[in-house]
Formats: sequence, C-alpha cells, structure tokens
Amino acid sequence: MKIISSDRRLRSLPAASGAAVWGDLARPSIPFPGGPRGHRTLTAVVWLLAVTLYFAGTLDLAQHYRLGYGPAMALTVARIVPLALALSRPRPAWWTQLVVTVAIAALTRPSSPAEPWPWAVT
Repeated sequence: MKIISSDRRLRSLPAASGAAVWGDLARPSIPFPGGPRGHRTLTAVVWLLAVTLYFAGTLDLAQHYRLGYGPAMALTVARIVPLALALSRPRPAWWTQLVVTVAIAALTRPSSPAEPWPWAVT
C-alpha cells in the first residue's frame, strides 16, 4: 500500500510544481521598503542599467555568439524585460529570466572555445 501512495505522490508532483509556479506568478509582491522616493531612484538606476545592458548585450551576442544583429537585439530585450519587471513583480521576473537564459543557451554557439558558453557575459 505504501508503494501505491508514493507512486501517486510522484505522479502528482508535476501538477504540484506547475501550481507552485502559477502561484508565484499570480501572487502580488510585497510593497517596496524605501517608499515612493526610494522607488523612483531605484527605477531610474534600473532603467540606466537596462539601456547600458542593451548595447553591451547586443554587441556581446552578435560578436561572440555568431548571431545577427536582429536576433541579438531581440534576445537582449528579452534579457532586459525581467530586469525592469523585477521592480514591481520580482517572482515573475525571476521565472522570465530563467526561461530567457535557457533560450539564449539553446540558441547560441560561441565563436571560440574561450567563450563561456552557454552563459553569455552580459
């Protein structure tokens, strides 16, 4: 009987994992601790970082990972979106970044053995 119950638990594991991920995505995040002023400052810093990462990330993917500039720009924007999303919804931002990281690792190949594939530098 214990074998059957553990087998049922194993079969229900994917559904429970999916429910946990969906719960993370649907649940609102906690309020920002610094108040409105701290949030505005952090927002400005994050957007400045995002613009910097856009240019550096596009060049990194285009030059070091043999992508055209169009796909490199699209993947770089996909990397920047979770950064901006993390200000208001950190859990969905984390899951989005995980998916984007796996996609970049699957879609790119390094131009030399010295490149840290599958992890792009930027």
